[in-house]
Amino acid sequence: FIPMSETFLLGHDLSKRLGLPPMTPIAPSTMARHLDCRDLGALLRNWRASLRSGRAFSASHRLRQIGGAGKWLRFVAKPASRIDRQAPWYGACIDIDETVTATSAISPKDDYLIRFVDNVQTPIWASDAKGHVLYFNQAFCRQIECEPEDLARNGYADVPTMLVALAHPDDQRRVEQALSAGFSSGEPFLLKYRQMRGDGGCGWVAGCVRPVRDDAGKLQRWYGVWDDVDRETTSREVLHGRENQLLLVLQSLPAVVWEMDQNGRTRFFNRRPAPFQHYESFDEVEDTTELLVAMRDSIHPDDQALLATGIERSIETNVGWHLRYRRRAGDGWRWLEGRTKPLFDESGQLLRWYGMAIDVDDEVRANEGLRAAHEDLSRLARVASLAELSASIAHEISQPLAAVAANAGACFRWLAAESPNIEMARLSAANVYKDANVAADIIERVRTMFQLKQGDKSIVPINAVISDACAIYKQEEIGRTTALSISLDPANPEATVDALQIRQVLINLLRNASEAMGDLEPWRHAIDVKTEHIDDELVVTLEDRGPGIVDAERIFETFYTTKPSGTGLGLPICKTIVALHGGRIWAENTNRGARVAFALKLALT
Repeated sequence: FIPMSETFLLGHDLSKRLGLPPMTPIAPSTMARHLDCRDLGALLRNWRASLRSGRAFSASHRLRQIGGAGKWLRFVAKPASRIDRQAPWYGACIDIDETVTATSAISPKDDYLIRFVDNVQTPIWASDAKGHVLYFNQAFCRQIECEPEDLARNGYADVPTMLVALAHPDDQRRVEQALSAGFSSGEPFLLKYRQMRGDGGCGWVAGCVRPVRDDAGKLQRWYGVWDDVDRETTSREVLHGRENQLLLVLQSLPAVVWEMDQNGRTRFFNRRPAPFQHYESFDEVEDTTELLVAMRDSIHPDDQALLATGIERSIETNVGWHLRYRRRAGDGWRWLEGRTKPLFDESGQLLRWYGMAIDVDDEVRANEGLRAAHEDLSRLARVASLAELSASIAHEISQPLAAVAANAGACFRWLAAESPNIEMARLSAANVYKDANVAADIIERVRTMFQLKQGDKSIVPINAVISDACAIYKQEEIGRTTALSISLDPANPEATVDALQIRQVLINLLRNASEAMGDLEPWRHAIDVKTEHIDDELVVTLEDRGPGIVDAERIFETFYTTKPSGTGLGLPICKTIVALHGGRIWAENTNRGARVAFALKLALT
């Protein structure tokens, strides 16, 4: 169209349809005579509006051809320049007669269905058996930014060609192969790829294509659903990136991190640092039994029972365990500190176990060296104190003893004379008696100086005292290798005691029980601690798995001991402390070992 002359120049095909000479200037009035009068008014209004604004023109209308036959065409046009109003317009007429005719033949029910699908937000398309477009819903048109009638104008012969052209360059070959294989097979197929957008960007789409066949099984149509999954895919990529980052962090930790299901099946192990290279054997562990079997080759024999008991009790009670144990590393053993924590759902059901084991070998070795040095210093201090005390006692007692010897000798001489001097002998004997009493007083002062006295008493819950004592005991080397079972009275009874002294009693009893089991296999090292109130008494009981007590009647006697390095003072001190609190203590053998118990009066409420 030439605005200056207001004339149309028609191409060969359109000129032939109208019976007009090609590329000959034609006035708008001549063109109007070939248009259906029912479309003429709206068509002219839209055309004039486009000329005034310079915007692209698009309209569908009926064209009367030679012989009077009408045919539906879609007329689209754009100016060569929107700035220059005199610039020519170039347009094209697209034959849409078959589409319009088919649409007009649709029943009201089919029309309702098309309108329904057209308003669905999921992109949908339909093509014939060869892939030629039959229908795009509005969501698909918005996604590809193209109308069905624009395919030919954009150079797309069919739907597969269009989809390949709109795919991201890196995905085009894969999309082309998938579409070619799918359309050739006549079977449903899926594909996912990146699709280019009008703004130059791209987004992920997931396509599902299904064939439709007639009653004879002949392929009639293809239907495709093209979901926009860009946000979902991008979120998954971000999540995957975060998972990789978390995995990298876990793999970089100088520790072993693992995950097990509720049955003890290993689900995850992070990368193993050098001290943990033997953990590969745990990767295929199916349950707790296999886990315990797998540990036999890697856990120190002295720690296997302790660890096995902790794991089994943890599985039974759904409470995590926290232990130190030795694990094989190269030609030797290294100390690890392991702990687990359960994960529960909202209803309290166990879902997973998470665990971590940290190499604490250097810390343990350093603590052992520090403890050995501390014990050496304590022993030297005790020896030095004892030597100083002995020297002081010897000095104090040597004077009256020397006087006793001198007076006894004088008495002997007075009596051995030819004329015995009875009076002087009596005087010497009196001096012996006096000096002996002085020596006895010195000894009594020393004994009194070391005698236990009643401390500051208060009403305290005995369970707390027992728990503190057990915690202190578990920090000691002998306590770390002993399985300790604690059963506390749920009533949480109270007693009037010196908490420090009662705590010392329990620690002494725990140490004695552990030493009594020293010659047994490590897995048998176990102590049960129990508190209960019976009538007006509060009873604390300890039971071990040792060989029992040789003489239960004498073990509380001072200096009585069955241990080569024992002093015979520990249990007598315990008895004295309990007695100072108005209680009693006793011991007896059981069918499993020995039992020591003490009873205290309940606090008055």
